[in-house]
Formats: sequence, structure tokens, C-alpha cells
Amino acid sequence: MLSESYVSLNEADDYHNARQTANVWDDFSPTQKQQRLVSASDWIDRLSDYIGQPENPTQNRAFPRILPSETVAVTPVAIKQACCELALLDDISGSLPNAVKIKNIGGVLLENGECSGDDKALHMALQAALLLLKPYRRIHKNVRLERG
Repeated sequence: MLSESYVSLNEADDYHNARQTANVWDDFSPTQKQQRLVSASDWIDRLSDYIGQPENPTQNRAFPRILPSETVAVTPVAIKQACCELALLDDISGSLPNAVKIKNIGGVLLENGECSGDDKALHMALQAALLLLKPYRRIHKNVRLERG
């Protein structure tokens, strides 16, 4: 079981204390914060298909990686920021709330039916994290084929 995350508790505290999420983040105990950071790191790793090569082929996490623009392995700041943002979400290590109603269309998360305030916040947080991760993911373009 992985127990490390992309950011330390101190880094996450500094990140959130500089933002309007400080009060929400402070409501969690240190143990809860660490669990949330590990779950967020797991979620980032599940996206897979990142550009570059892992620093070590046997490493547990997707990062650090040797990126095309780098000569040494790095964990980009955007990965750490995405981890901090995702750590605010509930139950990202399991199934997301109302996951059955969430659809991913073209990288945008859409929900069937009405969208509650909590669902909107969830979608915004996931979309923000995906945008932070986008420069480090391989882009797969869909091509429309016509038969004639």
C-alpha cells in the first residue's frame, strides 16, 4: 500500500493557507490530511499515460519523471498543486459521490440530470486538477472515420 504523497503536510498547509481553502483544510486533522494527500496522489497516478519516463522503472508513483524539457527527473509544481486541490475532495480513493451520473466527454466531466452545489464544486475541482495535469499527459486525439 502506498503511503507517500506528492506533497508533504507542510507543503499542503502552505498551499491552502495562501488560498481561500485555508479554513476547510484546517478542519482536517493531520492524519486526515495525510490520508487525503495519499488518496489524491493515487488519483493522479490512476490517470497514467504521462509524458516522459519514470526516474526509476520500479518507483511506486508516476512522478518524478524525466520530462522531454528536463535532464533530471522532476515532480512539476502543477502535479503538487493538483494533489493539494484533489485532497479537498471527499472519497476520491473510492467511488466519487454520484459517480454513476458523471460522464467524461472530451475531458470534461458532465452529469446527467440536476447538478447540486456539491456536485458543481466536485466538477470544478476535478476540472481544475485535470487542467493542471494536462501538460504532462499524452494527448490522444479522436479522429472521425467515414465509410463510403
